[in-house]
Amino acid sequence: MSAADLLLATDPRVAASTMHRFELTHAVVELRRIWPRPENHERVARVAAQVLLDDYAWQNHARAVALATLLDLGEVQQVINFLVARLEAEEETAGDLYVGARAIRVAGRRNTGSWVLGLAGQLETNGHQLTPETRQLIIEALRAPRQDFEDIDINAIEEVDLHALEVVTPIPGLVNTTLRPIKSRGQCDRYASHLQNCASGYVARVKSDACRLFGIEVDGKPVELIEVRPSNGRIVQWKGYANGAADPVRRRVVESFLVDQRLAVI
Repeated sequence: MSAADLLLATDPRVAASTMHRFELTHAVVELRRIWPRPENHERVARVAAQVLLDDYAWQNHARAVALATLLDLGEVQQVINFLVARLEAEEETAGDLYVGARAIRVAGRRNTGSWVLGLAGQLETNGHQLTPETRQLIIEALRAPRQDFEDIDINAIEEVDLHALEVVTPIPGLVNTTLRPIKSRGQCDRYASHLQNCASGYVARVKSDACRLFGIEVDGKPVELIEVRPSNGRIVQWKGYANGAADPVRRRVVESFLVDQRLAVI
């Protein structure tokens, strides 16, 4: 049975329900591509996509096809609610985030959608798990506008390597020196203790992504802390011990690395 059979069926729901998973998935893909579209196309496509989602949501490709089709048909809130539920259950896949990115863009939030799209690509390429903080930010982005993201100059930092925001990264050209994204209360407190600064007071801003903190460590010990403004990628401050000046040689190398990785602009 094919998309044409569904369009001719007296009851497309019954027809879709009798199809095997692969057959139904392929038919829904065909329905998305068919042109010109007959008068009953929207009704049949909506029914077929809903049956696919109801019966085969456990299968990644079938789920993505069903959600994308429902999004085509304007069922934005249904798609968002479904994706939020998966994120809350920590069951998200790259395919879910790709659909989520499109849903956000359909809702008129291009930059926030680009951010989620970048996360989807990283999840697909690297297979790393999202941090709880990042997962919560995606949920919030799906549920409501994130104006701080929409103020981003996407020409400057649209291509940020989001994977680098999740891992400790060695700095090329410096011995035993790493860059650590500071994303938790524990890390804020750790840097406040080692560097004798006010990093502990940044917890709420870090978790809401009102600012981004990156720590430089040598032999695993904090030596400098960097604050970057998410809205434009600019470096706000760069401090060493007790808010002293950063090492100029190290700063020059790390600054170049941040720019190369699209984590900051100068």
